[in-house]
Amino acid sequence: MPKQKTASTSRTPAKSTRKSLTKEQKEVWKRHCEAAQWREDKWFKHPEGTATITKTDAKKLMVTPRLTDLEIGTLPYQSSTSAAGYPMKLYSMKAINELIKKRCELWGIPSPALSTPVRKAGPKRGSSPFVGIVSGKGLFNDPIYDRLDDPEKLDAVIRREYVQPPGVSEDDPDPKSIRFESGQITRIALKEHDACLLYCLQRKDLDILRTPSGWFDLVSVEVRALEVHGGLKKHNQIVIEQRLQDAKAIDAYTYGEISSRSRNTIEKLLTRLGEIFE
Repeated sequence: MPKQKTASTSRTPAKSTRKSLTKEQKEVWKRHCEAAQWREDKWFKHPEGTATITKTDAKKLMVTPRLTDLEIGTLPYQSSTSAAGYPMKLYSMKAINELIKKRCELWGIPSPALSTPVRKAGPKRGSSPFVGIVSGKGLFNDPIYDRLDDPEKLDAVIRREYVQPPGVSEDDPDPKSIRFESGQITRIALKEHDACLLYCLQRKDLDILRTPSGWFDLVSVEVRALEVHGGLKKHNQIVIEQRLQDAKAIDAYTYGEISSRSRNTIEKLLTRLGEIFE
């Protein structure tokens, strides 16, 4: 004869109550975030000196659970562009910390100590050339090169003075305000295929900088890219358009919608870019 179930002990309901409270608290938090979404303001700027963090980095912070788009969406952000030419959203690090603290208080859990590299909001020193991706054969044959501290020792042409070419955009910045520096790249001299890969150039575009050593000074390549593309604005637009095409190709690669031959090309491209930017 089956035994009759006994009444639950006082301990079990308490556990259930704790679970239901947690679920209820999370639902309250979700409703709060849904109602508090920040309305986009393209003119919004953080005060100068504000420590900021991108949405991508905010979602990688070591908090449990990780921050979601819905939660971060309650905070104001400053629209900007990365050195690689991608649009990005910058959030106040202080506001991110306060958001996490508020969530933890509602859920009754300790607030974690956060530490992450941040950016400083402030006046720009000037625009800079974007780096891009170009497809093509023969771009991935050379090995990884160590950082090169002095391209002159490698017989690289140094041609860093930029004069605006004919037909530049009316709103192109003054050449003196352009920053010819690439904090995203760990070397100051490049081989031909990397120069073409990063700055959307053809091999013939580099003839004026070519020497028997095969090395190219990075800043000289940037100057050359602006000359070939018709100024800074046009160069950056070319890079953005190329990156959008590459993003579609990479998406197709990710979801298996490309041929094995194209897959091999994309894999080499991703590997090469990782080597350049590491």
